[in-house]
Amino acid sequence: MKKSTEFTVNRATWLRGDANKSALLDVEGRMCCMGFYAEACGITRDRILEVGNIRDVAFEDPEYRALESDVVFGGHSMYSAIPADENVYNINDRSDIDDVTREGMLTEVLAARGVTVHFVD
Repeated sequence: MKKSTEFTVNRATWLRGDANKSALLDVEGRMCCMGFYAEACGITRDRILEVGNIRDVAFEDPEYRALESDVVFGGHSMYSAIPADENVYNINDRSDIDDVTREGMLTEVLAARGVTVHFVD
């Protein structure tokens, strides 16, 4: 596993805007933004299939726990310790924003954490 500093989100398979259907990778092959990031870090699809967050993969490997803390939560170790508008999972799953806003927010938050995200069609 490596901490990636760059990854790409494919809009055609990007799962977003619905917290009730969130998964790193669902059975239809769609991924939340952190699913794309997990893959860029070398986490295999079988490890993220139908998994809600990187933390759930982390029980097997402590490196993943640090990965989530650094990238998703900006160094906070607790989910509740970070404002919702700085939590990558929350931004990805919000239903009250459009994709242009979502992409901008994700780009800004991730850049502040040393990660570049690209969105492609």
